[in-house]
Amino acid sequence: MKCLSLLALCALVSPASASIVNVPGDYATIQEAIQAALPGDEIVVAPGVYPEALDLLGKDLRLRSRAGREVTIVDGAGLNASLLRVASGETLAATVEGFSFRNGRGEVHPTCAGAGPIGGAIYLGSASALTLRDCVLEQNGVGTVIAGAGIYVANGTLVVEGCHFAGNGVHDQGSGGAIGSCATNSARSISISDSSFVGNGAGFGGAANLSGFGSASVERCTFEANTASHGGALRLNPPAPFGWSWTVLDSSFVGNVSAFGGGINAHSSGGQADQPALLRIEDCDFFDNSSGFGGGLLAVAGASQGQASFAEMYVRRCTFQGNEASDCCNSGNFMTECYGDGVSSGRYWGGAADLRTIYGGLIEVSESLFHDNRATLAGGLHLSTCGGGSVRLLNSTVAGNGTSGVHVREGEAQSLQVTGNVTIANSIVSGNGLADADQILADIDVSPSISFETRYTLVQGDYPGPGNIDGDPLFQDPEVGVFCPSSGSPAIDAGDNGAVALGVAIDLQGANRFEDDPNTIDTGVGPAPVVDMGASEFQGGACLLGTAYCDPALPNTLGLSGSLGATGSGAPVSSLRLQAADLPANRASMFIVSRIQGMSLPMGSAGRLCLAAPIGRFNRSGEIALTSASGERELLVDTGFLPSAVGSVQRGDTLNFQLWHRDAMGSSNFTSGLSIQFE
Repeated sequence: MKCLSLLALCALVSPASASIVNVPGDYATIQEAIQAALPGDEIVVAPGVYPEALDLLGKDLRLRSRAGREVTIVDGAGLNASLLRVASGETLAATVEGFSFRNGRGEVHPTCAGAGPIGGAIYLGSASALTLRDCVLEQNGVGTVIAGAGIYVANGTLVVEGCHFAGNGVHDQGSGGAIGSCATNSARSISISDSSFVGNGAGFGGAANLSGFGSASVERCTFEANTASHGGALRLNPPAPFGWSWTVLDSSFVGNVSAFGGGINAHSSGGQADQPALLRIEDCDFFDNSSGFGGGLLAVAGASQGQASFAEMYVRRCTFQGNEASDCCNSGNFMTECYGDGVSSGRYWGGAADLRTIYGGLIEVSESLFHDNRATLAGGLHLSTCGGGSVRLLNSTVAGNGTSGVHVREGEAQSLQVTGNVTIANSIVSGNGLADADQILADIDVSPSISFETRYTLVQGDYPGPGNIDGDPLFQDPEVGVFCPSSGSPAIDAGDNGAVALGVAIDLQGANRFEDDPNTIDTGVGPAPVVDMGASEFQGGACLLGTAYCDPALPNTLGLSGSLGATGSGAPVSSLRLQAADLPANRASMFIVSRIQGMSLPMGSAGRLCLAAPIGRFNRSGEIALTSASGERELLVDTGFLPSAVGSVQRGDTLNFQLWHRDAMGSSNFTSGLSIQFE
């Protein structure tokens, strides 16, 4: 008895240690292991295919694979169920890591999604939470699920890290091809980071339809070739009536298709007076998306008529290239109290972005670039307000877009008698459409319900407004998407410091927003340094990509160290231009590339090779060439067609470049190395 009492006492005062449970070592199935495990235990699953429908049963467990997601598969073929159910009060300590979930068909649950199965692979119930890490969700929900083919969140909290969603889909009127939600509680949140979404489909939110969370964040994600009727990649439907704060950061949207908002469709109804509604889209790329309205982005900010508070949306340091708005996608009509557009009128707006406020609200775009987009109307941007509200385009560049650069329009409901305003300031609008008149178009009645001003902006052909100028902006290399001003540009030190967006300190490239050029007379407004017009601030030299290393290179026979630089947007779908200088004239040369840096002194070379195997060689037709008479060499690189040794480049990848060249006396040499991270 004495020993038993002591043991019992020790059990009371000693903390229980978590156990490791192995599948199939300890239990034949994953669900048997879950049933036997205690909260805090770790379940480790060996490689294999597991035809199971799992339920965490309210336990905060760590469920992980032993050998990774490629070889550890939960397969729902024939089960007609969600593959993982988290609906009994689990917290974010419940973690699932390193699995593939396939062929989930979901289950019927009473939610706002309506009648039908939801949560093809994963169902996250009310007041529950889940952390999902390093998983693959593919081919879930196809033909059966009405919402959340990959994951459905019903008033829960979800964290997704490093996951891949491919080929998931709901029917054409459903929502959330990969992730769907129906949160109605401001305490609920969703966070998605470092994840990719490819080829998912839905009626609303081809990749994800996010609704109702008090906070939501999407960061460092890639969305490619997703389809929907509303929001090819993302449909953001912020909550009402409580306030919300959402962010989409450092992400790319490529080749998504939708009738309304090819990349993102964001529609806000506002918040409460003491809880401002806020959406920030920052440091994102929108390339080659298609829609009827807003090829890259369709954003509507405002409130219900008579509501006291309004939504605010901010787009900063984003690039829009190659997007299109036309009758491409069975776009139908876009009808509100203020607008009547679409198939009935033949009006499709905003190749890059369609931005509208209704009954109030604010949409502000700054430090952003819009080029080579096209549309039936407003190849660059459509800016409109109805019943009050503000749309502002600040320190941005709109260049080389089809139809027109910026089209400003007031809504059609003139009876509202509430004046809204549209402002363009500190920007560059040039080279759009076919003529000077195509740069900025304004559809404003003689008795307007909108005030419109363009100020301290470079507009091709000039445009009325204080501080506006005309002239060649002298972009550095627009052919590969480099729209930084070069020396002598009239846009340098010509803006209005007072019109810079609040809190902005850096430009599109992440460089200092206020940078004085000592060789330029200030023509703008404010104390020095006076801000430049456009998305990029002149930094006194080329607007270059990448980081030099192995620098300086070992000298060549001229006594010079060959250098290597690059221009371009740096995105995987863009071209970039490699530029080498300080080379011997008229010598054979070839660019090389590797994912790995190195350091060696090859036989027969007077220089350092700063790449390690495998090394790709740009040795296809036209790529091997002589250096110029001035000792320079450049190559326009299609990043979608790189040497096979390095393969395709994705967002987040880093490639390292050098130039090999012949030197005198039969030897050879190399330039410095250049490391470029593709963002």
